[in-house]
Amino acid sequence: MICDMLIVGGDGDLAFRKLYPALYHLDLDGRLSQEMLLVSVSRSAVSEQDFADRVALMIAPMTKEKSRDEQVWLRFRRRLRHSAIDATSDAELAVLSQKVFTDKSGDLVGYLATPPAIFAPVCKSLWAVGLVRRNMRIVIEKPLGSNLNTFRDINKSLAPLNRSSAPRQTVRGQYAAGTVAGEAVPAYRKEPGAGAASDTETFVVIKAEISNWRWAGVPFYLCTGKRMQARFSEIVVQFNQVPHAIFHEQLDTSNANRLVIRLQPNEGIRLHLLNKVPGLDDSQALENLSLNLSLSDVFTDRRVPDACERLLYDVMRSNSTLFMRADQVEAAWQ
Repeated sequence: MICDMLIVGGDGDLAFRKLYPALYHLDLDGRLSQEMLLVSVSRSAVSEQDFADRVALMIAPMTKEKSRDEQVWLRFRRRLRHSAIDATSDAELAVLSQKVFTDKSGDLVGYLATPPAIFAPVCKSLWAVGLVRRNMRIVIEKPLGSNLNTFRDINKSLAPLNRSSAPRQTVRGQYAAGTVAGEAVPAYRKEPGAGAASDTETFVVIKAEISNWRWAGVPFYLCTGKRMQARFSEIVVQFNQVPHAIFHEQLDTSNANRLVIRLQPNEGIRLHLLNKVPGLDDSQALENLSLNLSLSDVFTDRRVPDACERLLYDVMRSNSTLFMRADQVEAAWQ
């Protein structure tokens, strides 16, 4: 499988946090061809060495061992290229095409890690310089709409927040100065490029609802943030308290049974239950216990791939099973 990858917006947050660690792990597992190139382009005037150094810094924390395999890293480093160009410019993209993508026989994957507003201009430039061909595939991040109206069209089953309900149904915050891995880190307002009076959120919780009979009265809490205590994605299903509790004196809202589905990393499922402590005494003591299915604990001899690795590997193999078709995207916008 001979395949090169062009990452437009390759020095952005998405690329450094998700794409490069995923591609490194695919290389670690021997899934990348020896000839494969990973070509990043962006408007930022970053040298190729500085770009590679930043990729190296981002990869180590994302690995299971929290360290790089130096032999794999050297191989991965040889794949990396970075060019400071405007991908919407036919002239600048043509120079890159003639310099890097001279062999048109191999497959080419174009990953647009950019705002949706420039998807079309980038694709037109790729077409104009001859990079769009039968053996090319373009990957874009799913947009959530170009404005509030289109966002509501896609998410019409969600009860939209308005100016009066937002304070009651959202929690927002911004990280302050602290320590990470024993090293001092600045507050957000002290970060490069952030204003001293910036009110940009770095943490948010949203309470959403689905307006239909099946989910009426069930709140959905969406929580995300930067510089959190741990990096993970999970779905928590909290079960309602029963109307009549036999052990009501030992129950409170913090003891609700919960089903936790860990998406990444360390995929698995945990069921938290309140269970009677074994014994012959009459105390009827209760304790929170967990039934735990952790794939990383079960398959100790195998690394569980990240979801992004699976998608990138499928793109390289031209397997579109997990991707939306054009008619699905069109229906989603209707």
